[in-house]
Amino acid sequence: MIKKAYIVIGMKRSGHHAIAHWLAYNRKPAIHFNDCTKGYGEGLLIPNPNQGEKGKAVPFGKGKPVTYVYNIEDFNIDNIAKYDMLNLKLFEEFISVDWILVARDPYNWLASSLKMGGGASKNISKRISIYKRHLSLFQDYSILPTINRLSYNEWVNSGSYRSEYADRFNLLSCDGGVDFVSKRGGGSSFDRVKYDGKALSMKLMERWKEFKDDPEYVRLIDQELCRIGSDVFKFKIGLK
Repeated sequence: MIKKAYIVIGMKRSGHHAIAHWLAYNRKPAIHFNDCTKGYGEGLLIPNPNQGEKGKAVPFGKGKPVTYVYNIEDFNIDNIAKYDMLNLKLFEEFISVDWILVARDPYNWLASSLKMGGGASKNISKRISIYKRHLSLFQDYSILPTINRLSYNEWVNSGSYRSEYADRFNLLSCDGGVDFVSKRGGGSSFDRVKYDGKALSMKLMERWKEFKDDPEYVRLIDQELCRIGSDVFKFKIGLK
């Protein structure tokens, strides 16, 4: 049986769960493994045991999976070289493996992280450093050139962008599954699962407005994040 894998990496609250669902939905029968933070040294991708029930694999469609989707949250880019992760032993069973780095603009990503609290806001300064490393790959495609870069902002806002990446990833549809709200991590930071079935109706690009006067939020949005927001995402806001 010919099998294909997608490895989706991104920060918590970056929209990477939506992308993982989109891939699996449009490549059925498929299976999705959540937050695979373990097993690198053994050449494997193993879900984080702390996820408990939330970490269980989710099947899409009937029959034996031909598509395997793995996502890794708050992924340290240095692990790719450290564990030779582009050539994990696990990948020997797949005809092809696509790595996909998902990123969201800094203003809405940080607002969603602070809104959710818990793991998403814990050690936020350290997480911002990891996030900046992710965005450095969007600014310099000579670094890890075989990894696909996907802007969550563009994926949400542009049907033609989704179509471009659907073609690149050999998906059956560019819009199938896009209105799903993942229950992973409690759903949307702001709306939970209220908009399941109409996810693109959420005000995903306006989350920052709730935090624009919050002192911690304003402090964390430093000049580098403002520059990245403008250069990578063409997204600007006015903060005091």
